[in-house]
Amino acid sequence: MLRMINFLLCVVVLLFTSLPVLGSPTMRGTIIIDISDGTITGDITLENFERDENSAYLLNHGLNIKELRDSSGVILKYNRLQESPRYESSAYVIPTNDKKSRNYVPSSVSFHYTGKFPVYSNSEKSAKDWKGNIAFNDSGMRADGLQSALFPTFFTFKNDRVHDLVTYDLTVICAACSHIYIAGDKVRSAPKATFTAALPSSPMIVAGKYKISSQQGADIIESNTKEENHFSVGTNWSDVIESTKSYVSCEMVKNRPFVFVELDSLDGYSGWMWASTNTIVSVGNGSTLKPFLRGNNLENHVEDFSFLVHEYTHLCTETLGQGGPLSLLLNESVAEYVSLISIEKVFGQAVLKNKICELQNSISDAFPASRVKNLKNAMMSLDVFSQNYIFGPLLLLQLDRSYGRDFTLKFINSLIEKSKKGIYININLLNSMLSTINKESKKNKEISTSEGNIEEIEVTNIDCNLK
Repeated sequence: MLRMINFLLCVVVLLFTSLPVLGSPTMRGTIIIDISDGTITGDITLENFERDENSAYLLNHGLNIKELRDSSGVILKYNRLQESPRYESSAYVIPTNDKKSRNYVPSSVSFHYTGKFPVYSNSEKSAKDWKGNIAFNDSGMRADGLQSALFPTFFTFKNDRVHDLVTYDLTVICAACSHIYIAGDKVRSAPKATFTAALPSSPMIVAGKYKISSQQGADIIESNTKEENHFSVGTNWSDVIESTKSYVSCEMVKNRPFVFVELDSLDGYSGWMWASTNTIVSVGNGSTLKPFLRGNNLENHVEDFSFLVHEYTHLCTETLGQGGPLSLLLNESVAEYVSLISIEKVFGQAVLKNKICELQNSISDAFPASRVKNLKNAMMSLDVFSQNYIFGPLLLLQLDRSYGRDFTLKFINSLIEKSKKGIYININLLNSMLSTINKESKKNKEISTSEGNIEEIEVTNIDCNLK
């Protein structure tokens, strides 16, 4: 009898560990990439998503759908919405004849699609390059796991949520490639490779003819167009990790190496970084990133340290940018705030003050201080970049100065936990969280804030003339 009970317990454990994570869509199928002519063909099935009628499927607007099928292989009719809720995607819905229902949402939907993108050689440059671009050049192709929507992505309107973190079982075929990588798994050899992720991951993909190496437990992918000065990793990187983790809770995908990706930009002058599961991608930034990463001394590397703490924070807070009208603002503001207080810890208060003054001046040069003194003003007056990367961090620093760092970090980490549960992020949620933390602070006799509206907290400028 005892043996039978133990056997049944083992079966139950195996069943639950093999099931996809509840609430995270599952993606499986095959994608074929031809880096010589820029073509992509996908046959991808999306399932295990919330069956919400007020939803849509996002796919890059440069990809053409051949057909949609349900789990029985029945071809489904679909409509493209006039406007997409996100990025470089078109939004699709499956109509229904039932007047009581808005859209038909099958338990599983398969997308068969194809697209062709320009391929740029070393001798020619595109007019523009950006993160959401599905980019092809002599070395290969890249697509981020969110903005470019290379894979079909589920979207729910009720909470403004992009369900881009997925578990997956994907096969990639690329005849002219040497290596392929999808974030959440590890680098694999071409021309054909299968990738799996049992935990929700952002499926950023690179495929091409790359140089691959390993340093300090990290895998490194580099464009072969730059043969000199290859990557190496010193203690500066561990300083980035330690500083970030001292402020925000952080869980990485286990049993998978961390991956650095360095690629050329298509236009030859743009440069940026982004973070996808267990991965930091640098496009056109190699000239400063490499010396920093190979170093064992942070001196004279304020900007590089700041950039990498920002990106590593994104890896720790992947769900923060997924849902709600304030999710993108908070996603970037939290990462920049952690970067700024890390600068203070490593380089001192004077360096932090200089950074704060730069942020203040970038706003005051364009607007009178009275027009952007609080979040409500900023949302009406500033462009999206200034809201997310400038005013948002200044607001968190104001909380820090007024109510203490412990209070601010408790607020941020509580927000991260809420986002992991898929909770809609709006003003009401933020005010409720501030009120809760305030009551806890009073109970523990800590410094507390007045129970006001976060939209109306006034951000005061520090005096940049004082030495």
